[in-house]
Amino acid sequence: MKALIVRIIVTIILSSLVIWIAAVVITWIQETAPSAERSGATRRSAALVETVVAEFGDFHPEIAVLGTVEPAREITLSSQAPGRVSELFPEFVPGGIVRAGVLLVRIDPADFTNSLNIRRSELHRARAELELELAKQIVARRELGYIDEQVDNVNVALVLREPQIAISQANVEVAETAVANAE
Repeated sequence: MKALIVRIIVTIILSSLVIWIAAVVITWIQETAPSAERSGATRRSAALVETVVAEFGDFHPEIAVLGTVEPAREITLSSQAPGRVSELFPEFVPGGIVRAGVLLVRIDPADFTNSLNIRRSELHRARAELELELAKQIVARRELGYIDEQVDNVNVALVLREPQIAISQANVEVAETAVANAE
């Protein structure tokens, strides 16, 4: 208990000593600080200016600034059809304003036409494969009539080539979709 009282008294004395030293240092800094003196020099000549008569007209001032210009709206143009740009119209410039319906670019139709012809030939091939599978199914039906008692119900679908016909029909649908997309 006695040690606690001694510790409190020492803390109070040290704190008071730190505050007193700080006050002495602050007073000394304020007394020794340099002071500003007023110089006697004054400007005796008037500034030279040039005057001009104002003119009426349309003027476009040039303002030199630093920074980044950001558009209010930004769009990205892309083509749905493949091809090389064969013609670029004068209305199509960076930062330009374009009205709706204005032709901006013309795409060379050669790539598009080739792609469409390829898709159409794939469709014809898929339809031909389907016809072949349907013809093979007719032959399989005749053969099944000869060996009907030897084939169980599970294998009838395989004998009649139904999985192959389903694949061929799906290939026709895929080819039709590819032609529609190319068109």
